[in-house]
Amino acid sequence: MGTDEQTAFNLQDTEVIDSVSSSVGFTAEYITAVKMETLIYVLIQPQGGPIMYETNGDAATTETGIYIADFGVVEIWGWQAIQNFKCIDKGGSAKLSCKYYGT
Repeated sequence: MGTDEQTAFNLQDTEVIDSVSSSVGFTAEYITAVKMETLIYVLIQPQGGPIMYETNGDAATTETGIYIADFGVVEIWGWQAIQNFKCIDKGGSAKLSCKYYGT
């Protein structure tokens, strides 16, 4: 029988993006080339309203993308999705809480 191995990821950084009124990505200082060597995923949570997001590099709009409800939680995995992430407020005053996890 095989054994289940669990990998523990460490919290590397946190940030709150105060304004997502236009299509924005993660703050550049948190996803530098050096940090991307160990960064595994980013846990995001909109606070103050819902957001729409994209991970393919397209600008998110209030009508296109993936919807996350206020205080919903989503994990963005992989360097390409993290670098291409864009989100926008869907008609409120949302902020985006971000927690960066890695090895």
